[in-house]
Amino acid sequence: MGEVEGLQIGLDAARAKLVSLDRAKPTPAPSTTDLGIPVIRSR
Repeated sequence: MGEVEGLQIGLDAARAKLVSLDRAKPTPAPSTTDLGIPVIRSR
């Protein structure tokens, strides 16, 4: 019976994690960063 209890605890934890992820605010999409145009200088 110990193995079954362990599996049940893991299943309950997974369900709790899914609920917390569903309630979490969605993160905004990452924006791009302007790196500018490189300047090539002659010597």
